[in-house]
Amino acid sequence: NKLGALELWPLSLDRLANIKIIPFEQEFLYGQGKLTSLITLSDSIFWVKVQESPTVLEYNQSYDPLWFAVDSRLKFLDHAKLNNWANVWITDRDGWIIIFYLPELVSLFSLGCLVFATLVLVIKTINSK
Repeated sequence: NKLGALELWPLSLDRLANIKIIPFEQEFLYGQGKLTSLITLSDSIFWVKVQESPTVLEYNQSYDPLWFAVDSRLKFLDHAKLNNWANVWITDRDGWIIIFYLPELVSLFSLGCLVFATLVLVIKTINSK
């Protein structure tokens, strides 16, 4: 990448003063359906309950193809990019949807394996003495 030009713009303190922090639940926007429940396990694992399908779920997190959504029938929902930025899924059934980021699940699984292996080694060491 080559930088063609650089512009400096003045920073308006009035605009900075009007910045609002929204609750995490408002990260999820939805279309025709109704979002009735949201359970957050971490920043990258959610359970969402929807009613009145079809529902468009938008998650205002930068798009990555490794975000997945699975419905209650264990069917992966189609994933798309919205506004060149956000993640969006469309579901045609009511019920629970699990939304997760695969690298986060892999790291949690790896951490669990590490803790389990450490416990096994400690127990074997204690029992062998």
